[in-house]
Amino acid sequence: MTGEQGEAVVGLGLQVGQSSSNFILALAYEVGDMTLEQYARLVAATLEEENGIESWGEGVLERAIAPIELVTDLREGEEVVAIRLREDESMYGSLQYWLLSPDGETLFALASSIHEQEMPDLELVLEEMVRRLRWTEPAVEEPPVVSLLTVDRALAVRRGPSKIYAVIGGPETGQQFAVIGRNFDGSWWQIDYQGETGWVSGQDLDISDVESVPVAAGVPILTPAPTTTPAPELTKMVKTPEHMAYLRWEWGQDRDFAGDRREGLQELTFEFTIHNDPGDFSDVYGLYLMLCSDEIGDVEFYFGLQTDVIGHPDGARGKGFIFSRWETRDLAYARVADAEGGWAETAGHEGDFIGVRRSYNWGSGEYRVMFASDGADSDGKWYGVWITDNATYETTWIGSLKFPYENGRSAIGPSVYTIMEIYGGTAIQAFRIPEWHVSLRRPLGDGLESEWFESGYASFGSGMVNADVRYDVKDGEVHILAGGLSNGRHRHREWNLNKRARGRGTAGVFVRLVGEYSEEGATTVVAPL
Repeated sequence: MTGEQGEAVVGLGLQVGQSSSNFILALAYEVGDMTLEQYARLVAATLEEENGIESWGEGVLERAIAPIELVTDLREGEEVVAIRLREDESMYGSLQYWLLSPDGETLFALASSIHEQEMPDLELVLEEMVRRLRWTEPAVEEPPVVSLLTVDRALAVRRGPSKIYAVIGGPETGQQFAVIGRNFDGSWWQIDYQGETGWVSGQDLDISDVESVPVAAGVPILTPAPTTTPAPELTKMVKTPEHMAYLRWEWGQDRDFAGDRREGLQELTFEFTIHNDPGDFSDVYGLYLMLCSDEIGDVEFYFGLQTDVIGHPDGARGKGFIFSRWETRDLAYARVADAEGGWAETAGHEGDFIGVRRSYNWGSGEYRVMFASDGADSDGKWYGVWITDNATYETTWIGSLKFPYENGRSAIGPSVYTIMEIYGGTAIQAFRIPEWHVSLRRPLGDGLESEWFESGYASFGSGMVNADVRYDVKDGEVHILAGGLSNGRHRHREWNLNKRARGRGTAGVFVRLVGEYSEEGATTVVAPL
């Protein structure tokens, strides 16, 4: 229908036979305030005006306006209107049946176009379709179930599902709040607290319709305790912090030297993939992907992602990104990216240092991190860190720190460490560290890929065995896998990734096996690139 009656809200078309001119349409329209006969007259008049039609058959109802026929024997207690028409100078005609739903809100049509010689056969089919049509009652939408928490004791509302998160309020007894989620075991409940999302703890809280409360989005899946007995070496204690595995990237082979110091770099770019999210696995321990540990001049610095960043002014904890440097406690050398999600820190428990931190809810996926100049002053140069989520292309500035000049210049050292670390507490059994898999492409220094890298384990000598580093020649990525129940690993290696194999005449990847912790008994092999 057109004009005042609007467009069809539901439609279905079927071709009859081989000819595209033979077809059946089933259409439904939202209507109101007219009788079936009035709708039929409007339809017929519209068709007559647009196409030019003439009727055939007998029993035409009020022929003066349009060829419509009232049919009363197809449906018990219900009228049907038939419209028969033929386009001028055409051998094709149309037969349409129109019905009005009992509530008067839906107009249904079966419309056909077919060669007039086949019309008698088609009419029998359409009549049977009309007989079998069944009206259904509209679905009644049930109002959504709203679970309510009725406060019957002293409760602390926190920012997250753990006591490590800051308290944002304490409701009074008798107050009610909508419950919008829970964690996996139902020990923490997510509520709408004065327009904010908050969490309360309790196994026997007064919550209505508790079965309808879904698991909240973004709640980490807790890793269950292993059902198999771990290997004896995995039950040994790992003193923390520990560098479970590390990579040392080098650009120094073909770069200039200034006296005894290499020229250095001005910008670093890291492309990496987090293959699994270890989640909030502990209130005491955390995992740290230290993407870069290096020096600018004589000042050491480091940055990367952590599962649990502490020190937020309001006590909040959780995933984030940190960037720190040594040799000062002056926060004038720090720029915070975001007043709400970021903050600066200064301390002296490991020597004088300052740092910028930012809450950042990273997870499984691909990321890019850039470390580059962010301006300069007369007494030093600023360096900032930016992280990009490659799935959304959203870039987040973490913050910037200033480094003093050395001999009037500033540059990033061409030896960069990437480290996967377990931190917090004092010691943890190796198998209780959750498995974490991260892979990295060769980082870029001033746009050039690193020339070679070295891999190794347990920098602090704890003897951790469930860590592995391997280089996949096909995808060009270095894979770090640490934690969990695995106790196999590749040996400590050095890889020269230039197409000039060091000391050999054959192009390829230079690999020097240096054993677990020393270079004794080293051998040399060459593998194709």
